[in-house]
Formats: sequence, structure tokens, C-alpha cells
Amino acid sequence: MYAPPKSFHALIRDPTAVGSKELTRLLVNIELTLSLARQLGFESEPLTVGWALLSRMPLYHPLFNTLSAEQRRMWANAALIVPLSSRFAWENALVKYAKDIPLHLRLYAVQPLRLDDQMIALCRQEPCLDPTREAHYESILYEKLPYIRRKRRRTKIGKPYKVYVMRPGNTMRWLPYDRAAHQLGVLFSDERARLARRDAASALRLGHEATLNFVHEVLTKRLERPTLAVIEAEGWRNGHGQHEQQHCWTQLRNPDLFRYRNVLRFDMHRTYDRAAPALDRLLGVVRLRMNNETPQYITASDWAAEELMRDLLHLTGYVDPCVPNPLHYLSIAGLPKTQKDQNLARIRESFKADIKDTQYDDIAFKHPQIIEMVPFFIHPDFQSDEGQRQLCRCVHFLRISPAFTSGDIMLPYPMHLGEKLIEDQLVILGADSWWPDRILRCVKTFEITSD
Repeated sequence: MYAPPKSFHALIRDPTAVGSKELTRLLVNIELTLSLARQLGFESEPLTVGWALLSRMPLYHPLFNTLSAEQRRMWANAALIVPLSSRFAWENALVKYAKDIPLHLRLYAVQPLRLDDQMIALCRQEPCLDPTREAHYESILYEKLPYIRRKRRRTKIGKPYKVYVMRPGNTMRWLPYDRAAHQLGVLFSDERARLARRDAASALRLGHEATLNFVHEVLTKRLERPTLAVIEAEGWRNGHGQHEQQHCWTQLRNPDLFRYRNVLRFDMHRTYDRAAPALDRLLGVVRLRMNNETPQYITASDWAAEELMRDLLHLTGYVDPCVPNPLHYLSIAGLPKTQKDQNLARIRESFKADIKDTQYDDIAFKHPQIIEMVPFFIHPDFQSDEGQRQLCRCVHFLRISPAFTSGDIMLPYPMHLGEKLIEDQLVILGADSWWPDRILRCVKTFEITSD
């Protein structure tokens, strides 16, 4: 990805004029976007056009068809630098800009009400109060953005890593993966008769309350070292059946996750803040969304303007700038080697109708799915933007291994092993083609430890 230029950081580095670094960044973000609108010829539009420009939405407007190459670069730069591409984020920032920053420090006399009725050109204060700052905005928009470069940290050679398992009904200690597989097989064998009857109680058929109690015990009592918990969203948020409680872990729902992102809230009576001693070893919780909740990606013509449109060849991570808090990290697997013909230059930009009756007309186009990661209840050491990204990258890189030759896995490797651990036992039930209802969902709760 790209980083803001040095001139942008120079503008926000000195907060003395406005009073704080947060307000300085707000001032720069708003005025940089409005400067972009003027450079593109949108000065006669209302202030609210800002979020539409930053979102790069495919809107119809005659001016978009007449933009020069330099103007398109300016547009792309602003969209990458300013994290206000949603309507509500942009309008809230405009209101804060109007209320919290003194008028004599602003280049635009924005009023906090009726934003749709305020034209950009009429809001600009004449003569310009700070021509130097305005010149900096134009320079930032014209600059070629640098790539973000990070130092690679290699895995230590000769250091073994192990996977341990804890399952409901046996929460006294963590078991090595091979021993857990044996115990789970014995349990499946013992419970086979009960599972054949849908209404019979079984240690393998967990209700919502039992599931949540298990997670509560693991996270508050059974963590032996610094741990990052990873939870799938699907199946945990919504209850099923007349005799189940309505919800399992309501904090994982989108509205509740935003509202309670700084606490760990299992229910009304079991809510913990970051100062709770029982959760000192918990670095954070990452919610995963996939399957029907996230789409497959398809590269668009403006994915990389200087290159031909193509699928990602390697596991790649992105951050959604439309939702700055909580962080939304998007993990996309690379194109599987089994689909190598899909990446040929002759067909990667062609429609299905264009390659009909050719040697490629039987290609089944496959695009890896987007996996969404949202961290919450984050340890103070990782609450910065970069710290949250580091936590998500831990999960992101567990989707790949040098041993994988065909493609990347959906779940991070420990959770993938947990899923296979269950699948390997289904033959005992004579049910290897279907999953019994809610069988040991919690067996996917793993801890990775180094020996």
C-alpha cells in the first residue's frame, strides 16, 4: 500500500496553531479534500461532495470524463490519504471542523448546519488566510506517493511451534493436538447413540449458554501466556430454536461491537474492562467474517492504473479506510496454482463472451474470498493503528504456509486444524457428509505455544 508523503506529515506534526494533533489532522484532512474538489472543478458543488470524491464511487458526472492524468493522480492521492470516505464520517468531520477550530485558522468558513446548502466556492475565505498552507495542499495532491516499507522479521529456525486444544467438558488443562484427537475420537464413539436422537442431551451438542460459558472460562481462567483470541462471527451471534436463548454472544453483532469495542461483554452480568486482572494475558479478540457474509473480490479497471488488471498472486492484506474505528482488516488469498490459466494475459481482462469457442471457453473463473478481521478489546500496547494491524497480520499470515502448493486456507491454521479435527471424527457417526447441529463449535478455540 501507499503512505502519505512527507509534506503531509510536516503539516500535522506541529499542533501549536490549532491546539492539538487531532484537530490539526482534522483541519488538514478537510481542507485537503476541499482543495481537491476545487482542483477537479467541483467548487460549485456543496460541501458534502467530499465523501463521494474520497470513496471513488463510480458516479456519473460530466467533469469525470474530462479529467486529465494529473487530476486523476490528485484524486487517487486524496482517496488514499484522507480516511473520511463514508458519508457520516465526512459530515461529522465537517461539523467538528466548524465547531472546534477557530474561524481565523480555517481556510473555509463552514457552518455546522445544513451542509448540503453550502457551496465550496462560497465557503472559501477571500483573500486566502494562509497561502503557504494552501500551496502545501496542492503539492501533496501532485506528489507521487511512496510505498509503505516494513522490515521483514523472519521466523527463528529450529524453534518448534505446537498447537494445544481445550474442549468443553475438559477445561482443566490444554492438551497437545495428537492427544486431543484421540480423546475426541473416544468421545464421539461414546456419544454416537445419543447423537442419533436429535432431542437427546450430549456432550457434543452444545446450546448457546453452554458455548458462551466455555468461552468465558477459557478467556478469563485458562490463559497461561499472552494470547490472541480469534472468533468466527457466524454461528455465535444469533440463536436458533425455541428453547435456546435468543443470542449467543451479542457483542459480536456489528452495532454492539462498535459500542462495546473497549470492553469484553459476554452478557449484562459478565462485562470486563481492560484493567481486569483476569484478562491481563489476553492481547485482544479478533472477529472473523467469511462465507455468505463477505464477497469474492473481482479486480476493477482502476485496481492498479499502471498495470493490467489481474488477480492477486499472493496472500494480500488491506485496510478498509471507510471505517476507521474499529479497524477493518481484509485478508485476500492468492490465486490458486490450479487456476493458472486464469492469469494468462490473453484472458485475464476478457469477458466470458470474448473467449467463447476458444481453448479457454471451459475455464471456471475463481476469485479468492475476502476474509474480514475486526479486532476489539485490545491490550494498551496494541491500541495504536499500527498495533491493531500487527494483531490482524498474525491471523492473516496463519492462512499460508510454504507447505501449501495449491492455494491458501480460509481459516488461520490453528482453527483450520480444529475444523479438520472434527471432520476426521465424523466417520465414526456415519455422518461424514453432514455436520451434526453445533457439534463442538468450541473445539476451534486454540492456543498456539512455542516450546
